[in-house]
Amino acid sequence: MDKKKEPKTLIRISDDVISEVAKEAASMCYGVTGVATKKSDGLSSLLSTGKDFKGVIVRNKGKDGIEVDIYVILAYGLKVTEVISAIQNQVAFALKQKLSLPLLKVNVFVEDIKEV
Repeated sequence: MDKKKEPKTLIRISDDVISEVAKEAASMCYGVTGVATKKSDGLSSLLSTGKDFKGVIVRNKGKDGIEVDIYVILAYGLKVTEVISAIQNQVAFALKQKLSLPLLKVNVFVEDIKEV
């Protein structure tokens, strides 16, 4: 039997797509009022890569996977650690289900807490 070699295909997913999936997943979590569009500490210009900061930073770690930093605004009166844990779980699940990406970690940074 002659086995034909199947061509290897390469699929690249842009950081913008990863960011949108992560933002959507985080926004669905109870207690999240939004994703920060600018950092309150003033370091966004040092950390950005020329693009406008959109609340999510994706770092590619090669074949090991990716790391996602997400900056959120939470509702006042909730247990912050529980909301952060829910965000991490929801974002990791969404990235795995929708994009099949190897994920190393999801870092959640609380930029503000607002009363709703």
